[in-house]
Amino acid sequence: MDTLWLPFRTWRLPLFADIALFQSDFYDFVEPRFQSRQEEVVVQFTNLTRARIQGLELTFRTWFGPATAWSPMGIFHVNGGVTFLEPRDRRRNDWLRYRSRRLSTISWVLSLPWGELQMEYRYQSRVERVDEELKNLGLISNADARVPIHVVDIRATVEFARWLGVPLALTVNLRNALDYYYTEVPGNLASPRQLILQLSGDW
Repeated sequence: MDTLWLPFRTWRLPLFADIALFQSDFYDFVEPRFQSRQEEVVVQFTNLTRARIQGLELTFRTWFGPATAWSPMGIFHVNGGVTFLEPRDRRRNDWLRYRSRRLSTISWVLSLPWGELQMEYRYQSRVERVDEELKNLGLISNADARVPIHVVDIRATVEFARWLGVPLALTVNLRNALDYYYTEVPGNLASPRQLILQLSGDW
């Protein structure tokens, strides 16, 4: 594997940003394939002669709002990033399987005297190509059904050390808050909305 990484960084208060161009070349890249043999379906690992992933990545973070003792840079924090990819099977001159070409995340954090509130949004564009054999061999119904991914997570953290002096933190996570249905593996829905409570300590 050969990788070329060209970063460019800027620093302007209150904004930090990174821009990077990259290219990765893969030789004898291994991918699983499904094949039918004598009325049986077997998995065969095959080598792609050559694959290449090119991309552009932009990330940023900033702070704003009133400065406080618990958040000197400002009580509002925003972090985000976007990635553009060109994942190609150079032997077939086609897309690599199960790769999205656009990825993006952005999170908003509100810092409070007792903890913080956070919301994160994640996006992945619709996968360009799936394993054709899954559909052709009838292994999975609707194996090629796929949609873009839009997921919102919400988290609230109470840090008892800030106002009680106790080294405990209680976190409430609401994952996939919009209960968006999508697949990451053919024929299998990703996790629906989940509410998770977590108690952690530091001694």
